[in-house]
Amino acid sequence: ASCIVAAGASPARDASRAARAAARPRFGDVVPRVVSVRFGGPARSPSLVCSASADRPAHAGIVDESCVHGSSLVSTGLAPTAAPLCEQIGVQGVHHVAVIVEDMKRSMDFYHRLLGFPVNPDRPHDKLPYDGAWLMMGPEMIHLMELPNPDPSDLEFRPTHGGKDRHFCIGVKNLKPLTEALEKENIPYTASRSGRPAIFFRDPDCNTLEVVQGLEWRDENDRNLTLP
Repeated sequence: ASCIVAAGASPARDASRAARAAARPRFGDVVPRVVSVRFGGPARSPSLVCSASADRPAHAGIVDESCVHGSSLVSTGLAPTAAPLCEQIGVQGVHHVAVIVEDMKRSMDFYHRLLGFPVNPDRPHDKLPYDGAWLMMGPEMIHLMELPNPDPSDLEFRPTHGGKDRHFCIGVKNLKPLTEALEKENIPYTASRSGRPAIFFRDPDCNTLEVVQGLEWRDENDRNLTLP
């Protein structure tokens, strides 16, 4: 093996290099640790103050936010606590669901005539470059959009039970009139496997609807479900 020796070496340069090497932390040294985090406002990066090791002074400085990921601050237990994002933005509920349909006339016959969902006239038809409709489901809406569908609309390629497919759920007070209407229209449905009073059925484009009887989970006296 061969090696290359740098030219121009001198005792003074060697001494300077040795001093710099001695100043670097070595394995087993006590390294500075973060003891506090101060946030000076949205326009400033967090200021980190470090404790001193046995033979080195403390350091303080501004750390670029791009260099310190939030998870690293959380792992130290020093990240500022904040309310969950859903509380910060004030989640009010589901505004609407949207489904893709092939034929608006056929879909309106299903959603408007059969199910009786009233039309919301506020849809800005002149601003949306496709045919569609907004229908009311109680206080929420369903948006019908006549667009090319990326999902298969042939039942052969969809789960037999709608509960195993993408779906949205509507709460009702009385399920029996719906099952009677579906049977009259020869529209198949399946019961929920959970044991709840709920059924699954499909619209003409194979979009799945679930309808469940009772909305006790929305009662203000029910327990408030929060993540640990």
